[in-house]
Amino acid sequence: MSARASFRVDLTYGLFHPGGGRAPGEQKKTWFFEIPVEAPSALPPIAYWTELLHRIFYDANVAMRRREPNDVNWLGLVQFWVSPVLGESLLAWDGRSADLLPWVAAERAVVWESGACYFVANDGRYDTFGYIEYTELIMNRLLDAGRIDAVAFQHFMRLFFPNNAATAHEAFADRAQRVRNIEAIREGIGFRRQPGSQPMCSGPPQL
Repeated sequence: MSARASFRVDLTYGLFHPGGGRAPGEQKKTWFFEIPVEAPSALPPIAYWTELLHRIFYDANVAMRRREPNDVNWLGLVQFWVSPVLGESLLAWDGRSADLLPWVAAERAVVWESGACYFVANDGRYDTFGYIEYTELIMNRLLDAGRIDAVAFQHFMRLFFPNNAATAHEAFADRAQRVRNIEAIREGIGFRRQPGSQPMCSGPPQL
């Protein structure tokens, strides 16, 4: 697998109508990603994010249109801002403060989208996972890169699973299999547009 890195994307979106109009006002979302990169410190180009985010919106719009076929409006990406997720910052977590684990709040804010945390494979396909898996993945990447040691990893997991010592232990003892499970792209869980599909847009969804 190529180098990978985690990023935070803050975005705004709007409600679009047939004919090109858009409802007044914008809404906000924050999503988190682990994606392939040229180098661990590299920031993928805007075009990469534009294609990926529009595709996620498009897939969500297909799902919503299937649920409500008479609703001809769709949600569309308007703007976005990308920033790196600094994995080492998790080491300062005290087991209580949510500031260092913002993907927890992002997952709780999920309404229409398939998730708030995304794993993007090398071929551009994506899948969602929960905040627990995202946190474990970041910690495993740090450990594999030698940026933390096993003691720091296990200490964090005991804080992360304070009421489940067995799970905290498994997070380290079975980490190779747990990471493989996180990296798996599930098939048949809903519509997924092919990476690179044209036109690059959030909608309208074509059923």
